[in-house]
Amino acid sequence: SLDHVPVTDSEYHVPADGRAFDYFHGNSISLTTDGNLLISGRGVSAVFDVSRATGNVIWELGGKHSSFRLKPPGQQWFCYQHDAREPEPDVITLFDDGAPGPPACPNHDSRGLVLKLNLTKGTATISRALGHTPPLDARFLGSYQTLPKGNALVDWGDLGEITEYNAANEPNFDMSFSAKTYRAYRAPWTGIPNYPPAVASAKGSGDAVKVFASWNGDTQVASWQILAGQSASSLHPVGQPKTKTEFETKITVHTAAPLVAAEALDRSGKVLATSAAVPPSYTPPSAG
Repeated sequence: SLDHVPVTDSEYHVPADGRAFDYFHGNSISLTTDGNLLISGRGVSAVFDVSRATGNVIWELGGKHSSFRLKPPGQQWFCYQHDAREPEPDVITLFDDGAPGPPACPNHDSRGLVLKLNLTKGTATISRALGHTPPLDARFLGSYQTLPKGNALVDWGDLGEITEYNAANEPNFDMSFSAKTYRAYRAPWTGIPNYPPAVASAKGSGDAVKVFASWNGDTQVASWQILAGQSASSLHPVGQPKTKTEFETKITVHTAAPLVAAEALDRSGKVLATSAAVPPSYTPPSAG
């Protein structure tokens, strides 16, 4: 950064005791829509568009030498920001920590920001500012994620809070964690454990057997098919598949076979995995 951004652009003063001076503090880098690099410099409260071909700064957003002015004037620039992105051409999203820091950049409540750039006129318009109720002041970390249907996910950094907003800027949900988070992302996730389903069983009256099936970490199981047989290699279905209920599904079948097992089925009926074959009265060993 020294080749392009002078130390005097930093919001911070050079340490008097000779300690290392992290004047720029780059905390995010991402590809722009035209293939260049978008770099966030927390220490200078600015975001830079950098040419991948030459390494030169194309423009600076915020900071002491901004290529843009806020329109309309009188608004607050971001300070000590994190997670700068360009989800679409000339649109920048970031998490504006706002505080704390030297008074060179006036401290303010943290917020998620969307800025629309006009490269011809050299203006930046804040098209979306997502604050928290009550207001939050993150000291560092944080992120902003653009979601479908106009939703957005804001991570409040060291405060351990995450909020999703709808298109009307109202919170869909608010989450609290016991520790700080650097960034947060919401995305479809499929849990596919690298171990088989668990099964327990209990002998009932007559030939009734209660089977308890579960698969910790899985997100695909829609139903369970109970199997029974004389050996693990000769198992066959007993009864009809039972819809999964809660974490552990209890299923009663009728069989005199010495072994039972459970098949995990997805919504289409495809077998995902099969548990071990166990006796009709079996309790798994304690995890402790």
